[in-house]
Amino acid sequence: MQTRLDLAGALRNKGDVDAAIREYREVLRLKPHYAELHYNLGNALYDRGDLDEAVVEYREALRLKPDYPDADYNLANVLQHKGDTDRAISQYLHVLYLKPDLPQAHFNLGLELDAKGALDWALAEYREAVRLKSDYAEAHHSLGAALYSKGEVDEAIAEIREALRLKPDLAVAHYGLGMVLECKGSKAEALDEYQAACRLQPDNPVFRDNYERLQRETKP
Repeated sequence: MQTRLDLAGALRNKGDVDAAIREYREVLRLKPHYAELHYNLGNALYDRGDLDEAVVEYREALRLKPDYPDADYNLANVLQHKGDTDRAISQYLHVLYLKPDLPQAHFNLGLELDAKGALDWALAEYREAVRLKSDYAEAHHSLGAALYSKGEVDEAIAEIREALRLKPDLAVAHYGLGMVLECKGSKAEALDEYQAACRLQPDNPVFRDNYERLQRETKP
């Protein structure tokens, strides 16, 4: 059995997800009560985009092994990707009850709360994510965006600049900084940030439209 498990893992690592899924299912036919197998099959299904099936496998892994934080966390991620915001929030809260020092869970919970309009709670989760992992560029950016939504413009700029210091190729942060700078009246700097976002993601229509709009508005 171990040989087939190793083969399944190797196939998944190579990107042959379909073959990996076949191997995991064949081993599960022989050993259906193996929680780690259900977890690994869930991961492969998640890779393939079969989110509903991944949920089933993660839940089965947790039924067989209730104390399984990795399965809890990946289940939360799948629910997030499915757009099931309420269940994702509940699942992330459960994950953080088990592992309160997991910055990615705080960040993802913040994203879901942000989407629900619970901005103050989302801010607290973003702050906790960057406290736990100070070099978490995406969390700094989302914290900055949330601060901007609260009207805290200077703090927002500081957080988004920190995100770009940590990850200069984070296109969405260049775009977000451009929005905040434009709101503050710093149009030349905003134009530079929109241009940087477009350079990194030339096919993004939102980035391009805002760059071209501000370019027209600032033409002498």
